[in-house]
Amino acid sequence: MSTLPPPLPEEEDRLFFTALSEAGVLEELGDTLRLVLSEQAGVGDEEKRRLDLVELYYAASGDAETCKRRRLQDRFFAHHDDQATSAKDLVAGLREVLPEISQVHLARIGGDDGPLVLRSGELFAAVADELDEDPEEDGGEVTVRGLVHAMNVLLDRVGVRERLVALPGDGQREVYVGLPLASAMVLCRDGLLDADDPEELMDSAAW
Repeated sequence: MSTLPPPLPEEEDRLFFTALSEAGVLEELGDTLRLVLSEQAGVGDEEKRRLDLVELYYAASGDAETCKRRRLQDRFFAHHDDQATSAKDLVAGLREVLPEISQVHLARIGGDDGPLVLRSGELFAAVADELDEDPEEDGGEVTVRGLVHAMNVLLDRVGVRERLVALPGDGQREVYVGLPLASAMVLCRDGLLDADDPEELMDSAAW
């Protein structure tokens, strides 16, 4: 009984990005552009290569207008672990791709020792995974996942059905795009998201 050989890395990448395009993100990444960006990304393990290509797509070869449009359209947000980024900077970056959440900022409820939240007007969402230092100071930190989850809660409270969901990471970056529930579930089922369990996905995205 003969069996088909596994797909080559190039074919696996094509299937991965086709699935993302069908889900509603990276829609301008056709085969021609993908091959061009793949040459720029070079070689590497699967997760690193794919995230390199994703970031090149949103960088848009330095075209500021295209870069801004693609990032906003897909709600693209990325964080590199080796970058010294304050919690306030992370919130500012998330706010840029989530215009429905206006004037969002870090705050504490009930005094200096109260729980940390993201606040937008009268709405607020708790920030999980808070680290020891005070994130309201420039040197303080929270986890990116904690901030993203809080942003997703706020999206739910303003009636936005899309959520930020994480693409498979490479141990050095966290990369998020905005997806509706049905599309995210399809990608989760096919093993194309960082969350490989529907319940985990539902929880992180606040659906």
